[in-house]
Amino acid sequence: FGASGGAVYLNVTASSDLWIGGLDINTNALAGQELRLDVFRTNLGVSHVGNETNPAAWLPLTAGKGVSAGPDAPSRVDFAEPFLLPAGTYGLALDAANFDHRYTNGTGANQNYTLGALSLSAGSASNVAFAGVVNTPRVANVSLLHRYDAALGTNIRWQTIVRRADLGTAGAIRSLAFSPQAAGRHWNRQLTVRMAHVVNGYALTNNFAANLPTPTTVLDAANYSFDLAQDWWTEIGLQTPFLYNGTSDVVVEVIARGNWQTTTATFNTSDEPRLYAASWSAAMPTTGALDDNALRMRLGFGCSAVNEHGASCGTLEATHFGNGNRGSTFYFMTYGAPASSVAVLALGLTNGAPLPLSLTPLGWTNCTAFQDAATTATVATSAGGNGNFALPIPNNPALDGTTIFGQWLTLDATEPGLLTFSGQTRVMVGVAP
Repeated sequence: FGASGGAVYLNVTASSDLWIGGLDINTNALAGQELRLDVFRTNLGVSHVGNETNPAAWLPLTAGKGVSAGPDAPSRVDFAEPFLLPAGTYGLALDAANFDHRYTNGTGANQNYTLGALSLSAGSASNVAFAGVVNTPRVANVSLLHRYDAALGTNIRWQTIVRRADLGTAGAIRSLAFSPQAAGRHWNRQLTVRMAHVVNGYALTNNFAANLPTPTTVLDAANYSFDLAQDWWTEIGLQTPFLYNGTSDVVVEVIARGNWQTTTATFNTSDEPRLYAASWSAAMPTTGALDDNALRMRLGFGCSAVNEHGASCGTLEATHFGNGNRGSTFYFMTYGAPASSVAVLALGLTNGAPLPLSLTPLGWTNCTAFQDAATTATVATSAGGNGNFALPIPNNPALDGTTIFGQWLTLDATEPGLLTFSGQTRVMVGVAP
């Protein structure tokens, strides 16, 4: 095994477009230790061989985080941002932040492995990423968690209908929630949600456009992820309200590209009608199949809603206490910060384009800004590295639908650029659902 913080290098060949969302890896870390790494690749057709000490050859892709299963056991690491690997050959570098790789000194057949459309050819290692002595041959004991871009469920377009009798009187629909079967995190390369009025009693056809006259786009975001709470309403976070007229049915459409979850479980379903197409890649389908298996779904008018979005690039994590109800106090919370130090909470009011924004060009490798920073607050951290910021919410109905975003940052000498950033907490003010 190598030194803590070292890197392993290998070549990866994809015979068709693949999504890579995580990996299983062998490390020398004790079971239960948190694992953090950064993933880099070369340009198409460029090998890792000869480029291990050439930082300019490597493009940052994503951060990863997991928990060690112990030496000689596969440890799962989930990527903050799964990435599309177009067909071809690339060099791949796995830069450990806080552990040492447990690789194999091997040659010949031990260096090459193929499964379906993915082939690995390993490799080499260094005790400092992209610098120092290159040790070769070194075979990374790693499995890349991947799925085909055209596989069932990677890209999904679906519609369902919500009846006037269930919606009630006119008002602004401001939230949309689903019920997942397991806790974890869901990520999309692009997530678009649209809604449209249709006549009362409308029956879905197999033509997507025909079911969605004069649609309103309520969410359209790239690199979008949200936490999942098992068998509980999981708010996905709309950007724009839908003004319901009080007399019509409503068709809800979701276009989810690059679906990836940290759990294999799916969402709970209902017996409501659905139109769907779930096996496509480049061109978005115009027609689909009909059934009565729509996802369980909750639309909210003046309801409070809270969830975590995005992922961190280091130890820092965002969480919360409270529900966003008018007349209550909401707490933005963090853990994983330096002990007895300070953390900064950036508070914002929007997460629209061009957000989320990569902070890699500014020197914070594989970190992301998920929101604007309208104001900031400095918070003292405990001896355990925890901190919180209290936000009193007035009991004023005029605040219903107000959305506030919070993302934490703090000094971290183990991270590039000496700063680390959390994911994001999104809270919408309202009344209890």
